[in-house]
Amino acid sequence: MGIMWSGNYATSQTEVQRYCNVVSEAKAKLSLYVNLIGMMLLISCACLCGVSIFAYYSGCDP
Repeated sequence: MGIMWSGNYATSQTEVQRYCNVVSEAKAKLSLYVNLIGMMLLISCACLCGVSIFAYYSGCDP
């Protein structure tokens, strides 16, 4: 999954513009790392919600 997301993340127009718009390379790397942490938190929360919903409805027999 990490390889799949890295391709989308590296070629995203938003990410490329964010990287090219900052003053220095250090600030560009910092912005990417901060965004990466945010994305990891968002994806982790989405996965946790999915697992929670699955666990809640696992015994449901329609």
